[in-house]
Amino acid sequence: MYYLSYPSYIYLFLYFYDKWNLKGMNRILYLLGFSVLSVFLEWLAYLCHVFTYKGWIIGYSSLVYIGTYILYMFFIHMIQNLLKSAPESKIKS
Repeated sequence: MYYLSYPSYIYLFLYFYDKWNLKGMNRILYLLGFSVLSVFLEWLAYLCHVFTYKGWIIGYSSLVYIGTYILYMFFIHMIQNLLKSAPESKIKS
């Protein structure tokens, strides 16, 4: 169950981030909103006994999600810049 939801909302995070081309405070609010959503979904999974925590506090997860989403944002910008700078391949007939 949970293995399917992670890729789904990560895909949605990246799709809407790219589509809306967020800047400044909107980017920060978007990042925090998705982090809260991720923690909420993790909490629901915990209630359904998908996760069992031993020495982990769900509050730690919020910091991990924020860091992970920042990395996703960095990588999407890096990939977009690489695609823009790559010469277009021309097929010779």
